[in-house]
Amino acid sequence: MWKFLPVLLLASRFAFCGDAKELKSEDGAFSVDAPIAFEASVQDMPTAAGVLHAHMFSGENKSAGFLVMYFDVPAEQLKNAKPEDILAGGREGEISSMKGKKTSEKAIELDGAPGSEYSFTADSEGVSFKAKARVFLVGNRVYHLLVLDKDGTTKPEDVDKFLNSFKVLKK
Repeated sequence: MWKFLPVLLLASRFAFCGDAKELKSEDGAFSVDAPIAFEASVQDMPTAAGVLHAHMFSGENKSAGFLVMYFDVPAEQLKNAKPEDILAGGREGEISSMKGKKTSEKAIELDGAPGSEYSFTADSEGVSFKAKARVFLVGNRVYHLLVLDKDGTTKPEDVDKFLNSFKVLKK
C-alpha cells in the first residue's frame, strides 16, 4: 500500500536545521516537532477502496529520513473493517513493500484513538536501514509517522522525541 515510501525518502536531500521546529498542518489537523526541514507533497495511492490522497511531509539528512503522512479512509470502508485491521493492513503493506522484517510491534493509543507502533529492518534500493513507525486511526483519518535510520547513528531518544511530539489538533 505504501510502496512509494523508499523512493520518497531516498530521492530528495534536505539540510539539517539544528533544533526541532514545530510543523503544524491546519488542514491535516496535527503538529509535530520536526528535527529537520520538511517538504510537503500529495500523492495518490490506488487501493481496493479507490484512490486515496496521501498528504506527506518528509525530510531527510545523511543519516535519517522522517515522514508524517495522513489520508482519509472512505466511510464505507470504515463500516466494513475493524480499526486494528486498517492499521495492520498499512503496517504489513509498508514492511512488505520495503522487503523488511518486523522486529517489534505493539498496540498503542493517542488520546483514545487506536494505534500501532512497530519497528523493522529492511534493505531497499541498495540502502540498509532500521525503521520505527507509528500509525493512528483518528475518526476516518489515518496518521502515519516513520523514521528511517540509514546508518545506525540516529539516537533512539531522538526517534522517540519525534514520535512522541505528534499531536492531533482539535478542530
